[in-house]
Amino acid sequence: MLEPIDPLAAVIAYLRDQVVLAALVTDRIAARHGFAEVADPSEVGRGWPTPARALTLRYAGVDGAPDTAARDAQERVRLEARCYGDGPLDAARVANLLTEVCRQFVRRTVPLQASQVALIYALWPLDAVTAEYDPDIRCDVARLTLRAWVSRAPL
Repeated sequence: MLEPIDPLAAVIAYLRDQVVLAALVTDRIAARHGFAEVADPSEVGRGWPTPARALTLRYAGVDGAPDTAARDAQERVRLEARCYGDGPLDAARVANLLTEVCRQFVRRTVPLQASQVALIYALWPLDAVTAEYDPDIRCDVARLTLRAWVSRAPL
């Protein structure tokens, strides 16, 4: 029996395939950020440059636990998107492009690792963008919540 599809992995794979978004963040789209810890001198020069444009996604439940609703063969999840940038306007630029990509979304299949193919039914923003500053990595962040409907069964 095939493993069920991970909705988070499916959405990340879809967003990585969006050429304009991927180019804006220089392919820095992941479930966890790759910024080096600024407070740790041994981390200097590792990972993503700081500050930089990037996009991370995680489940929007408590402490990143999935906030899901199962209906028939679909998994409906809320995802927290964190859009990083070199200043608040730069982070907002990433968030605005992400919002536009979601608004233009049409049902589609996405290839995943292990030769799986996921079907994403819907992807849209749920709320307005909020601006923050992450003092741990010294980078501006624009946050928003997304809703995704993904088939549980691989194609």
